[in-house]
Amino acid sequence: RFGITNRFTIDSDLGYFVNKTQHYRAGILPASITGYGLTDFTLQFKLLVLKKREWEATPSLGIKIPAGATEKIGKDGTIIPLDLQSTTGAFAYTGGFLIYKGFPEKKLRFFLDGKIELPQLTKVTNIDYKYGSVYFFSFITTYSFTRWTAIIQVRKENRERDIKYENPARIIYSTGSNKVFFVPQINFSLNNKWNILLLADIPVYQYYFGKQLASKFAAGLSLSRKFNRIKKA
Repeated sequence: RFGITNRFTIDSDLGYFVNKTQHYRAGILPASITGYGLTDFTLQFKLLVLKKREWEATPSLGIKIPAGATEKIGKDGTIIPLDLQSTTGAFAYTGGFLIYKGFPEKKLRFFLDGKIELPQLTKVTNIDYKYGSVYFFSFITTYSFTRWTAIIQVRKENRERDIKYENPARIIYSTGSNKVFFVPQINFSLNNKWNILLLADIPVYQYYFGKQLASKFAAGLSLSRKFNRIKKA
């Protein structure tokens, strides 16, 4: 994240999945499938349009650029499912908003966060393909004490079905889903510069169109560093 002014910021993000594995059963036999590789490169522009009495409102616009290879093949020779691919291979426009309300005297903060991703056409096995639009909505509350911050998040995800543009175009039945996740997190701040974040991603509701692999419990660890802009005298 880079602050251009006190109100205008630019966010960028690029990651790499070393091992993204899902375990399932093929009949009565246990099986697994693994994805890996670079994620999409995300660039977002955010503008703080309201800041008054511990209220803030920040809309955003951006783009996702595919950085990794698509259609990775698993050990059994089949294409790895979309949920395990590191990238969709499709450009996407993004938009969103963030509403914040703070209670400094109680060390509490509340956030409403909404996002949308609108994928564009890409090629899958040399056929024009459009992944379904994705909608995210989160409610987040935080409580700070000394260097620690406890975070509780409830996230809802809606993914529309994909479309394959053959002759004629057709909707892919076993795509699209509605999910709700409970995401507890704990953050430790060191010297007001380094932040270590530990989180758990726990699915509490899942509905899939057709037959798809479902999400299970996941955990993550994040390390970030803040750099203050140097001002010339």
